[in-house]
Amino acid sequence: MSEVAKKNDSGMLKLTGTLGAICAVCALALGMVNYFTEPMIAEVQEKKKTAAISAEVMPGFSGTLTLVNYTGSDKNVRSVQKAGEDGFIVEVSAPGSFSGVLTLMVGVDNDKSVTGVSVLESQESPGFGSKASDPEIRAQFVGKTAETVKLVKDGGELDGISGATITSRALVAGVSSAIAATDETNDGPYVPVEKPEEEEPAPAEPIPGYTGELTAVEYGGFDTTVHSISQAGDQGYVVEVAPEGSYEAGLVIQVGVSMDQAVLGVVITESNETPSIGGRAAEPEFLDQFVGKTGEVKLVVDGGEIDGVSGATLTSQAVTAGVSAALAAVATLG
Repeated sequence: MSEVAKKNDSGMLKLTGTLGAICAVCALALGMVNYFTEPMIAEVQEKKKTAAISAEVMPGFSGTLTLVNYTGSDKNVRSVQKAGEDGFIVEVSAPGSFSGVLTLMVGVDNDKSVTGVSVLESQESPGFGSKASDPEIRAQFVGKTAETVKLVKDGGELDGISGATITSRALVAGVSSAIAATDETNDGPYVPVEKPEEEEPAPAEPIPGYTGELTAVEYGGFDTTVHSISQAGDQGYVVEVAPEGSYEAGLVIQVGVSMDQAVLGVVITESNETPSIGGRAAEPEFLDQFVGKTGEVKLVVDGGEIDGVSGATLTSQAVTAGVSAALAAVATLG
């Protein structure tokens, strides 16, 4: 080996050793920062909760909170605290939110009426679902009971967030869970309960529960996005559509349509969409909105009732157009 090669090898070893030492020092520094800042962050979060309780959740309360045992089975309930003789403070994850991250703190008095609601954490869409934190939205829940916590469109008195039906329903569901949780507590010494592992959700189906055979049906229409129609016995039809206009080509959906031409279910079978954006169109929170719809279906932004996926309007419009195409295709069968 030449002198030059030996020097190069020696230099590379020194460089590797230096880089390794720098990485080790950086890792140690990050670990130390986390060690010292984690308790401070937790303390700030607790102070934020305490301030929210006296200002928003149970106005005027300044007593001692006592953690009690929640004995119910609602996995969305994170904790239940007894607020002296005034009632309960419940921390709950609002189920079915658009982002999957919407945490509430709800005050419930001894008459099972809501005293206030605070949003502790939210990743809902800016300008739409994020309005769940607005005082005028939360104030509507004050005084409501299990029987009256409903949106206007569901027969109740609560106005939803414009353009954010999914978030609105998640808020209602979260507050309802909090009220129900106050009936399922044990005031004895607090004992943490290990929650069971969540079961994997059943795969989505265009016609939920149908296990029979599919029989191909001839489609005589002119919509080239409709690939096929199959009859599912007396349950309805399964229509495969490749709607145009998605952000990336290659989107294919299956739509279950009943005999009376209403949507039974929607499944995305192929997609090249960005997983964290357009790919979210495959989530139940978006697709379940189509169930029961008839005729031409539209997004809220286009004058309809379907909330689109935040940041993925093109994909949302493509899926919506595909569902409309499936309904129109079944209508041609007579």
